[in-house]
Amino acid sequence: MIIDILETVFFSLLAAAFLFLVYLSMAKKSWAAKDYMGIVRAFFFLCFVWVSGAVVMHLLEFRFNRYFSSVLESFWSIATYLLSGFEDRGPNTGPGRTAAVLIMIGGVSVVAYLTGELAAFLTAKRMKRRHVLTEGEYLIIGWSAKGDRLVKELNAYHADSGKQPPEIMVIHDGHVNTETYHQQEDYKRVTFVAGDAFDKGFLRSVRAHKASRIIVLADERDPDSDGKNALVTLGIRALAREDGTNPYIIVEALNHRKAGHIKDAGADEVICFTDYQMGLLAQTSISPGMSDVYLDLLTVGHSGEEDCEIYMVEEMRPDSWKRFFEGKTFSETARMFLEQDPPAVLIGLKRRGRIMLNPRPSEFGAWQEGDAPIFVAYGRPDI
Repeated sequence: MIIDILETVFFSLLAAAFLFLVYLSMAKKSWAAKDYMGIVRAFFFLCFVWVSGAVVMHLLEFRFNRYFSSVLESFWSIATYLLSGFEDRGPNTGPGRTAAVLIMIGGVSVVAYLTGELAAFLTAKRMKRRHVLTEGEYLIIGWSAKGDRLVKELNAYHADSGKQPPEIMVIHDGHVNTETYHQQEDYKRVTFVAGDAFDKGFLRSVRAHKASRIIVLADERDPDSDGKNALVTLGIRALAREDGTNPYIIVEALNHRKAGHIKDAGADEVICFTDYQMGLLAQTSISPGMSDVYLDLLTVGHSGEEDCEIYMVEEMRPDSWKRFFEGKTFSETARMFLEQDPPAVLIGLKRRGRIMLNPRPSEFGAWQEGDAPIFVAYGRPDI
Protein backbone atom coordinates (compact mmCIF):
# COMPACT_ATOMS: atom_id res chain seq x y z
CA MET A 1 0.00 0.00 0.00
CA ILE A 2 2.85 2.38 0.83
CA ILE A 3 4.45 1.64 -2.55
CA ASP A 4 1.14 2.43 -4.29
CA ILE A 5 0.90 5.75 -2.46
CA LEU A 6 4.49 6.63 -3.39
CA GLU A 7 3.79 5.72 -7.01
CA THR A 8 0.71 7.96 -7.03
CA VAL A 9 2.60 10.91 -5.56
CA PHE A 10 5.50 10.38 -7.97
CA PHE A 11 3.35 10.34 -11.11
CA SER A 12 1.25 13.26 -9.91
CA LEU A 13 4.36 15.37 -9.34
CA LEU A 14 5.79 14.25 -12.68
CA ALA A 15 2.65 15.29 -14.53
CA ALA A 16 2.46 18.62 -12.70
CA ALA A 17 6.14 19.35 -13.45
CA PHE A 18 5.62 18.53 -17.12
CA LEU A 19 2.63 20.86 -17.42
CA PHE A 20 4.46 23.60 -15.55
CA LEU A 21 7.36 23.41 -18.01
CA VAL A 22 4.93 23.50 -20.93
CA TYR A 23 3.33 26.62 -19.50
CA LEU A 24 6.68 28.33 -18.92
CA SER A 25 7.93 27.63 -22.43
CA MET A 26 4.71 29.01 -23.91
CA ALA A 27 4.62 32.10 -21.73
CA LYS A 28 8.23 33.04 -22.53
CA LYS A 29 7.51 33.00 -26.26
CA SER A 30 4.29 34.96 -25.89
CA TRP A 31 3.71 38.68 -25.56
CA ALA A 32 0.47 37.81 -23.74
CA ALA A 33 0.44 34.57 -21.75
CA LYS A 34 -3.36 34.74 -21.52
CA ASP A 35 -3.46 33.56 -25.15
CA TYR A 36 -2.21 30.16 -23.94
CA MET A 37 -4.31 29.75 -20.82
CA GLY A 38 -7.07 27.77 -22.54
CA ILE A 39 -4.56 25.17 -23.71
CA VAL A 40 -2.85 25.05 -20.31
CA ARG A 41 -6.19 24.59 -18.53
CA ALA A 42 -7.05 21.73 -20.90
CA PHE A 43 -3.73 20.03 -20.14
CA PHE A 44 -4.29 20.36 -16.40
CA PHE A 45 -7.81 18.95 -16.67
CA LEU A 46 -6.55 16.03 -18.76
CA CYS A 47 -3.89 15.37 -16.13
CA PHE A 48 -6.54 15.49 -13.41
CA VAL A 49 -8.75 12.97 -15.25
CA TRP A 50 -5.77 10.68 -15.84
CA VAL A 51 -4.41 10.75 -12.27
CA SER A 52 -7.76 10.66 -10.42
CA GLY A 53 -9.11 8.01 -12.81
CA ALA A 54 -6.07 5.81 -12.25
CA VAL A 55 -6.36 6.05 -8.46
CA VAL A 56 -10.14 5.46 -8.40
CA MET A 57 -9.97 2.49 -10.78
CA HIS A 58 -7.11 0.97 -8.79
CA LEU A 59 -9.13 1.16 -5.57
CA LEU A 60 -12.22 -0.36 -7.22
CA GLU A 61 -10.56 -3.08 -9.33
CA PHE A 62 -7.19 -4.09 -7.87
CA ARG A 63 -8.64 -7.26 -6.21
CA PHE A 64 -10.41 -8.48 -9.37
CA ASN A 65 -8.48 -7.17 -12.37
CA ARG A 66 -4.77 -7.58 -13.06
CA TYR A 67 -4.77 -4.46 -15.23
CA PHE A 68 -5.43 -2.38 -12.11
CA SER A 69 -3.36 -4.39 -9.65
CA SER A 70 -1.05 -1.42 -8.97
CA VAL A 71 -1.24 2.32 -9.47
CA LEU A 72 1.39 2.12 -12.20
CA GLU A 73 -0.61 -0.52 -14.11
CA SER A 74 -3.73 1.54 -13.54
CA PHE A 75 -2.02 4.57 -15.10
CA TRP A 76 -1.34 2.59 -18.27
CA SER A 77 -4.91 1.31 -18.39
CA ILE A 78 -6.41 4.79 -18.04
CA ALA A 79 -4.03 6.07 -20.72
CA THR A 80 -5.44 3.35 -23.00
CA TYR A 81 -9.00 4.41 -22.11
CA LEU A 82 -8.26 8.04 -22.97
CA LEU A 83 -6.43 7.34 -26.22
CA SER A 84 -8.14 4.36 -27.81
CA GLY A 85 -10.93 2.91 -25.64
CA PHE A 86 -11.26 -0.14 -23.35
CA GLU A 87 -9.61 -2.69 -25.69
CA ASP A 88 -8.79 -5.76 -23.51
CA ARG A 89 -8.48 -3.77 -20.25
CA GLY A 90 -12.18 -3.47 -19.42
CA PRO A 91 -13.27 -3.34 -15.73
CA ASN A 92 -14.80 -6.37 -14.00
CA THR A 93 -16.92 -4.75 -11.27
CA GLY A 94 -20.10 -2.68 -11.50
CA PRO A 95 -18.64 0.40 -9.78
CA GLY A 96 -15.54 0.03 -11.96
CA ARG A 97 -17.62 0.03 -15.14
CA THR A 98 -19.49 3.15 -13.99
CA ALA A 99 -16.23 4.94 -13.18
CA ALA A 100 -14.73 3.84 -16.51
CA VAL A 101 -17.67 5.31 -18.45
CA LEU A 102 -17.31 8.60 -16.59
CA ILE A 103 -13.57 8.62 -17.29
CA MET A 104 -14.19 7.98 -20.99
CA ILE A 105 -16.73 10.83 -21.16
CA GLY A 106 -14.34 13.17 -19.34
CA GLY A 107 -11.47 12.14 -21.61
CA VAL A 108 -13.44 12.66 -24.82
CA SER A 109 -14.68 16.04 -23.57
CA VAL A 110 -11.24 17.33 -22.65
CA VAL A 111 -9.70 16.10 -25.91
CA ALA A 112 -12.46 17.87 -27.86
CA TYR A 113 -11.94 21.03 -25.83
CA LEU A 114 -8.17 20.82 -26.27
CA THR A 115 -8.55 20.37 -30.03
CA GLY A 116 -10.78 23.43 -30.26
CA GLU A 117 -8.45 25.55 -28.13
CA LEU A 118 -5.41 24.47 -30.13
CA ALA A 119 -7.14 25.24 -33.43
CA ALA A 120 -8.22 28.68 -32.16
CA PHE A 121 -4.72 29.35 -30.85
CA LEU A 122 -3.04 28.45 -34.17
CA THR A 123 -5.56 30.53 -36.11
CA ALA A 124 -4.94 33.53 -33.85
CA LYS A 125 -1.18 33.17 -34.23
CA ARG A 126 -1.51 32.97 -38.00
CA MET A 127 -3.65 36.11 -38.02
CA LYS A 128 -1.14 37.91 -35.83
CA ARG A 129 1.64 37.00 -38.24
CA ARG A 130 -0.34 38.65 -41.00
CA HIS A 131 -0.93 41.76 -38.95
CA VAL A 132 2.65 42.94 -38.59
CA LEU A 133 4.22 45.97 -40.19
CA THR A 134 7.38 46.07 -42.25
CA GLU A 135 9.54 48.95 -43.37
CA GLY A 136 7.97 51.20 -46.00
CA GLU A 137 4.40 50.71 -44.79
CA TYR A 138 1.96 53.18 -43.25
CA LEU A 139 0.28 52.95 -39.86
CA ILE A 140 -2.86 54.88 -38.93
CA ILE A 141 -3.84 54.86 -35.26
CA GLY A 142 -7.46 55.75 -34.56
CA TRP A 143 -10.33 55.71 -37.03
CA SER A 144 -13.10 58.03 -38.15
CA ALA A 145 -14.36 59.66 -41.35
CA LYS A 146 -11.03 61.50 -41.43
CA GLY A 147 -9.23 58.19 -41.74
CA ASP A 148 -11.37 57.21 -44.71
CA ARG A 149 -10.46 60.45 -46.49
CA LEU A 150 -6.79 59.95 -45.60
CA VAL A 151 -6.65 56.45 -47.10
CA LYS A 152 -8.26 57.62 -50.33
CA GLU A 153 -5.91 60.61 -50.60
CA LEU A 154 -2.83 58.43 -50.11
CA ASN A 155 -4.00 55.93 -52.72
CA ALA A 156 -4.85 58.66 -55.20
CA TYR A 157 -1.48 60.35 -54.73
CA HIS A 158 0.44 57.15 -55.40
CA ALA A 159 -1.76 56.30 -58.37
CA ASP A 160 -1.15 59.72 -59.95
CA SER A 161 2.58 59.28 -59.37
CA GLY A 162 2.55 55.91 -61.11
CA LYS A 163 3.35 54.07 -57.87
CA GLN A 164 1.68 51.14 -56.20
CA PRO A 165 -0.53 52.22 -53.26
CA PRO A 166 1.18 51.63 -49.91
CA GLU A 167 0.35 48.87 -47.48
CA ILE A 168 -1.59 50.51 -44.65
CA MET A 169 -2.44 49.14 -41.23
CA VAL A 170 -5.25 50.76 -39.24
CA ILE A 171 -5.42 50.21 -35.48
CA HIS A 172 -8.94 50.83 -34.17
CA ASP A 173 -10.86 50.26 -30.96
CA GLY A 174 -12.90 47.31 -32.25
CA HIS A 175 -16.10 49.28 -32.93
CA VAL A 176 -15.49 49.72 -36.66
CA ASN A 177 -17.50 47.78 -39.26
CA THR A 178 -14.52 46.87 -41.43
CA GLU A 179 -16.58 44.86 -43.94
CA THR A 180 -17.99 48.03 -45.50
CA TYR A 181 -14.46 49.22 -46.21
CA HIS A 182 -13.05 45.93 -47.51
CA GLN A 183 -15.60 46.00 -50.33
CA GLN A 184 -14.04 49.20 -51.69
CA GLU A 185 -11.18 49.27 -54.18
CA ASP A 186 -9.18 51.77 -52.09
CA TYR A 187 -8.99 49.29 -49.22
CA LYS A 188 -7.44 46.31 -50.98
CA ARG A 189 -4.07 47.07 -49.36
CA VAL A 190 -5.49 48.18 -46.00
CA THR A 191 -5.50 45.92 -42.94
CA PHE A 192 -7.73 46.73 -39.96
CA VAL A 193 -6.52 45.49 -36.58
CA ALA A 194 -8.53 45.87 -33.39
CA GLY A 195 -6.35 46.58 -30.39
CA ASP A 196 -5.29 48.94 -27.64
CA ALA A 197 -2.72 51.44 -28.91
CA PHE A 198 -1.82 52.25 -25.29
CA ASP A 199 -0.62 48.67 -24.76
CA LYS A 200 3.09 48.59 -25.51
CA GLY A 201 2.94 44.82 -25.86
CA PHE A 202 0.28 45.13 -28.54
CA LEU A 203 2.27 47.79 -30.40
CA ARG A 204 5.29 45.49 -30.29
CA SER A 205 3.26 42.54 -31.58
CA VAL A 206 2.20 44.44 -34.72
CA ARG A 207 5.69 46.02 -35.01
CA ALA A 208 4.27 49.53 -35.02
CA HIS A 209 7.79 50.99 -34.84
CA LYS A 210 8.68 49.33 -38.19
CA ALA A 211 6.32 51.56 -40.19
CA SER A 212 7.91 54.31 -42.26
CA ARG A 213 5.02 56.72 -41.61
CA ILE A 214 2.78 56.72 -38.55
CA ILE A 215 -0.31 58.94 -38.44
CA VAL A 216 -2.05 59.29 -35.08
CA LEU A 217 -5.57 60.71 -35.45
CA ALA A 218 -7.33 62.66 -32.72
CA ASP A 219 -10.61 61.50 -31.23
CA GLU A 220 -12.88 64.54 -31.17
CA ARG A 221 -15.23 62.78 -28.76
CA ASP A 222 -12.49 62.45 -26.13
CA PRO A 223 -11.48 65.63 -24.27
CA ASP A 224 -8.17 63.99 -23.31
CA SER A 225 -7.35 62.85 -26.84
CA ASP A 226 -4.13 64.91 -27.03
CA GLY A 227 -2.76 63.49 -23.79
CA LYS A 228 -3.50 59.93 -24.87
CA ASN A 229 -1.91 60.46 -28.27
CA ALA A 230 1.21 61.80 -26.55
CA LEU A 231 1.42 58.53 -24.59
CA VAL A 232 0.96 56.50 -27.78
CA THR A 233 3.76 58.48 -29.42
CA LEU A 234 5.97 57.95 -26.38
CA GLY A 235 5.38 54.18 -26.52
CA ILE A 236 6.22 53.95 -30.23
CA ARG A 237 9.39 55.99 -29.78
CA ALA A 238 10.49 53.70 -26.95
CA LEU A 239 10.03 50.64 -29.18
CA ALA A 240 11.87 52.39 -32.01
CA ARG A 241 14.86 53.11 -29.75
CA GLU A 242 14.97 49.48 -28.63
CA ASP A 243 14.97 48.23 -32.23
CA GLY A 244 17.03 50.98 -33.85
CA THR A 245 14.25 52.21 -36.17
CA ASN A 246 13.17 55.79 -36.85
CA PRO A 247 9.56 56.06 -38.03
CA TYR A 248 8.21 59.46 -39.02
CA ILE A 249 5.31 60.22 -36.66
CA ILE A 250 2.59 62.75 -37.49
CA VAL A 251 0.05 63.44 -34.73
CA GLU A 252 -3.23 65.31 -35.01
CA ALA A 253 -3.88 67.59 -32.04
CA LEU A 254 -7.14 69.17 -30.95
CA ASN A 255 -5.59 71.83 -28.71
CA HIS A 256 -2.64 73.79 -30.11
CA ARG A 257 -1.41 74.47 -26.57
CA LYS A 258 -0.66 70.77 -26.16
CA ALA A 259 1.29 70.50 -29.41
CA GLY A 260 4.56 71.13 -27.59
CA HIS A 261 3.95 68.22 -25.20
CA ILE A 262 3.23 65.89 -28.11
CA LYS A 263 6.44 67.07 -29.80
CA ASP A 264 8.36 66.37 -26.60
CA ALA A 265 6.90 62.84 -26.59
CA GLY A 266 8.59 62.17 -29.93
CA ALA A 267 6.26 63.36 -32.69
CA ASP A 268 8.02 64.68 -35.79
CA GLU A 269 5.06 66.85 -36.73
CA VAL A 270 1.94 67.95 -34.89
CA ILE A 271 -1.04 69.09 -36.96
CA CYS A 272 -3.66 71.25 -35.23
CA PHE A 273 -6.46 71.99 -37.65
CA THR A 274 -7.91 74.81 -35.55
CA ASP A 275 -4.74 76.82 -36.28
CA TYR A 276 -5.13 76.26 -40.01
CA GLN A 277 -8.83 77.07 -39.89
CA MET A 278 -8.26 80.44 -38.21
CA GLY A 279 -5.51 81.34 -40.67
CA LEU A 280 -7.65 80.29 -43.62
CA LEU A 281 -10.59 82.35 -42.38
CA ALA A 282 -8.36 85.40 -42.06
CA GLN A 283 -6.81 84.89 -45.51
CA THR A 284 -10.20 84.39 -47.15
CA SER A 285 -11.60 87.54 -45.54
CA ILE A 286 -8.72 89.54 -47.03
CA SER A 287 -8.62 87.77 -50.41
CA PRO A 288 -11.96 86.11 -51.26
CA GLY A 289 -11.56 82.75 -52.98
CA MET A 290 -8.30 81.83 -51.22
CA SER A 291 -10.00 78.84 -49.59
CA ASP A 292 -10.38 77.24 -53.03
CA VAL A 293 -6.69 77.81 -53.74
CA TYR A 294 -5.63 76.12 -50.51
CA LEU A 295 -8.08 73.26 -51.02
CA ASP A 296 -6.75 72.63 -54.53
CA LEU A 297 -3.13 72.65 -53.37
CA LEU A 298 -3.67 70.51 -50.29
CA THR A 299 -5.90 67.88 -51.89
CA VAL A 300 -3.78 65.21 -53.55
CA GLY A 301 -4.81 62.81 -56.24
CA HIS A 302 -7.08 64.91 -58.42
CA SER A 303 -7.20 63.98 -62.08
CA GLY A 304 -7.17 66.68 -64.70
CA GLU A 305 -4.39 68.90 -65.94
CA GLU A 306 -5.75 71.97 -64.19
CA ASP A 307 -5.01 70.54 -60.75
CA CYS A 308 -1.66 71.05 -59.04
CA GLU A 309 -0.32 69.81 -55.74
CA ILE A 310 2.63 70.65 -53.51
CA TYR A 311 5.59 68.26 -53.65
CA MET A 312 8.73 68.14 -51.54
CA VAL A 313 11.55 66.11 -53.12
CA GLU A 314 13.87 64.79 -50.40
CA GLU A 315 15.67 62.21 -52.52
CA MET A 316 16.88 62.71 -56.08
CA ARG A 317 19.16 61.07 -58.61
CA PRO A 318 22.83 62.17 -58.71
CA ASP A 319 22.51 63.30 -62.35
CA SER A 320 19.49 65.49 -61.46
CA TRP A 321 21.45 67.10 -58.63
CA LYS A 322 24.31 68.01 -60.96
CA ARG A 323 22.00 69.26 -63.72
CA PHE A 324 19.51 71.38 -61.78
CA PHE A 325 21.03 72.25 -58.40
CA GLU A 326 24.79 71.96 -57.96
CA GLY A 327 26.40 75.41 -57.98
CA LYS A 328 23.17 77.18 -58.97
CA THR A 329 21.11 79.89 -57.31
CA PHE A 330 17.47 79.50 -56.38
CA SER A 331 16.26 81.66 -59.30
CA GLU A 332 18.41 79.76 -61.82
CA THR A 333 16.93 76.44 -60.76
CA ALA A 334 13.41 77.93 -60.75
CA ARG A 335 13.77 79.08 -64.38
CA MET A 336 14.97 75.63 -65.48
CA PHE A 337 11.90 73.93 -64.06
CA LEU A 338 9.53 76.53 -65.52
CA GLU A 339 10.88 75.61 -68.95
CA GLN A 340 10.06 71.92 -68.46
CA ASP A 341 6.97 70.31 -69.99
CA PRO A 342 4.87 70.17 -67.92
CA PRO A 343 6.29 73.07 -65.93
CA ALA A 344 6.91 73.01 -62.18
CA VAL A 345 7.02 76.08 -59.96
CA LEU A 346 9.84 76.05 -57.40
CA ILE A 347 8.45 77.82 -54.33
CA GLY A 348 10.97 76.98 -51.62
CA LEU A 349 13.03 74.31 -49.91
CA LYS A 350 13.68 72.52 -46.64
CA ARG A 351 17.20 72.99 -45.28
CA ARG A 352 18.29 71.21 -42.09
CA GLY A 353 14.70 70.96 -40.90
CA ARG A 354 13.83 74.60 -41.66
CA ILE A 355 11.30 75.54 -44.35
CA MET A 356 12.38 78.46 -46.60
CA LEU A 357 9.73 79.81 -49.00
CA ASN A 358 10.83 82.08 -51.86
CA PRO A 359 14.17 82.77 -50.09
CA ARG A 360 16.12 85.98 -50.61
CA PRO A 361 19.43 85.53 -52.51
CA SER A 362 21.42 86.73 -49.49
CA GLU A 363 19.67 84.17 -47.26
CA PHE A 364 19.80 81.29 -49.73
CA GLY A 365 23.28 81.47 -51.22
CA ALA A 366 23.56 78.28 -53.28
CA TRP A 367 22.09 74.80 -53.12
CA GLN A 368 23.59 72.60 -50.42
CA GLU A 369 23.75 68.83 -50.04
CA GLY A 370 20.59 67.66 -48.27
CA ASP A 371 18.37 70.53 -49.45
CA ALA A 372 14.85 69.36 -50.38
CA PRO A 373 13.20 71.53 -53.06
CA ILE A 374 9.47 72.27 -52.80
CA PHE A 375 7.36 72.56 -55.96
CA VAL A 376 3.83 73.34 -57.09
CA ALA A 377 3.36 70.96 -59.99
CA TYR A 378 0.95 68.68 -61.84
CA GLY A 379 2.89 65.69 -60.55
CA ARG A 380 6.03 64.88 -58.62
CA PRO A 381 9.00 66.22 -60.64
CA ASP A 382 11.02 63.41 -62.19
CA ILE A 383 14.41 64.23 -60.72
